[in-house]
Amino acid sequence: MLGAYLLQDQKKLVRTIYSSYKSGFHSQYNMSDYITLIASDGSRCIIPRSAGCLSATIRASLDNQFLASNKDEVQLPSISGVVLEKTAEYAICANEGTVEALDRFTLPTELALEVLVAADYLQL
Repeated sequence: MLGAYLLQDQKKLVRTIYSSYKSGFHSQYNMSDYITLIASDGSRCIIPRSAGCLSATIRASLDNQFLASNKDEVQLPSISGVVLEKTAEYAICANEGTVEALDRFTLPTELALEVLVAADYLQL
């Protein structure tokens, strides 16, 4: 399930890549440029590897072959889907490295504490 909170351009790209990948026509995309983050509820966020690697926890998980059976998937059992979506959105904005990108990031007050805890866990 792709997150409702991903940026619109990223959301379109991820949908295109994911549907192409699922239908078997993924040779047009380099899927190693993307990783899948799996939340505690089983929801998935597909994000650019460069954005995911801003997190020391995700980077270490991707580097360690014994933690994940698939090098492009990272299980995050202590983070809910909604919180993971907002954390992934922040990582995508931060990866762009511009003030404008970070200005686009909005965080609902009711998620602020959970996202802060997740960001601390992810070392993001």
